[in-house]
Amino acid sequence: MASIKRHIISNIRNIQSGYRLPGKYLILESDDWGSNRISSRESYDRLLKKGILTCPEKYDKYDTIAKAEDLTALYEILDKYKDINGNPAIVSTFINPTNPDFDKIKDSDYSEYFYETFLDTLDKTGDRESTINAWREGINKRYISPEYHGREHLCVPLWMEALKANNKTVLDAFDEHFYSINILPDHHIAKSFRPTLFFNTETEKIWLGKALGDGYELIREIFGIQPITFAPSNGVSSPYFDEILLNKGIVGIHNSRRYEPNGKGGWVKADYAKRNEYQQLMYNRNCVFDPLLAHIDAIDFCLCQIQGAFNWGKAAIISTHRVNYVGGIDVKNRDNGLKMLDSLLKKAIEKWPDIQFISSDEYINKIIKRYG
Repeated sequence: MASIKRHIISNIRNIQSGYRLPGKYLILESDDWGSNRISSRESYDRLLKKGILTCPEKYDKYDTIAKAEDLTALYEILDKYKDINGNPAIVSTFINPTNPDFDKIKDSDYSEYFYETFLDTLDKTGDRESTINAWREGINKRYISPEYHGREHLCVPLWMEALKANNKTVLDAFDEHFYSINILPDHHIAKSFRPTLFFNTETEKIWLGKALGDGYELIREIFGIQPITFAPSNGVSSPYFDEILLNKGIVGIHNSRRYEPNGKGGWVKADYAKRNEYQQLMYNRNCVFDPLLAHIDAIDFCLCQIQGAFNWGKAAIISTHRVNYVGGIDVKNRDNGLKMLDSLLKKAIEKWPDIQFISSDEYINKIIKRYG
């Protein structure tokens, strides 16, 4: 059972933040789809042997690109649970549609950055066709709803700078097609090169803005849809990128208390706001379900947070990362994550039989319809 303290915290965080809506809405938001953090178990083992991963996170150990079998296993769980309207549970998959093209970058002697789409990445293992078919099935049956997470889950300017400087650790990791190496101070928001939109200069900012627009167009091209919601990777973005996204059709942005680079190597934490200067909706997730990463009862913890949201007439917006549901490195990881998700959805339906499963884009549209 969740502690009294946890119940109090779950209620307090929903008093002022968020938007009130009639009904009990549950939104599953899942980041990192498309990116290929670790390419194989063999690569992971070599990174350990080389001493590059000295204290690896579970992300480093299990977080790899999703294949058809991962998606269909997820759909089986989502389809088991129907809401009051007869709709299955749905996951809003926030996608990074590209990964670095390591071979081309190396051929350029690390002088130029090249990317490949996640489908090109899958093509190398013969999984392209089956996986894109699984994505299309999930979209058509409303098991998943693709949204935008940045072109790649990588701060390209900083990473390329380290490669050009012949940083040995970064180069050794590069040989294993791995880039999440922390050579920056622990307090730095761009550590491990993960936040896509961190920049140190005006030139880098402009380059990233173009890449951001290109990534959006890739999602439209690959999936035939137009996302309206954006979640910046690692919570790093700025008003400059908001305007670019608005011109592409993004009207909802996750993380109102994001980190905003100042272009001089530093950053500030943005003040809480429900809308930005371009009138895009700013919202925050108010629940967490990451059973692989949790040191507590992830199901009970999340149910407590859902209750806190519903107590104040807010939607329960659950952050749940892809790493919990992929088995490319270890199938047991996927099986355990899906087992936990199965249990969470079962208990949620039992506790709130009038619950409604909606996607992030449906949530944003409901807010616009109600509040303008």
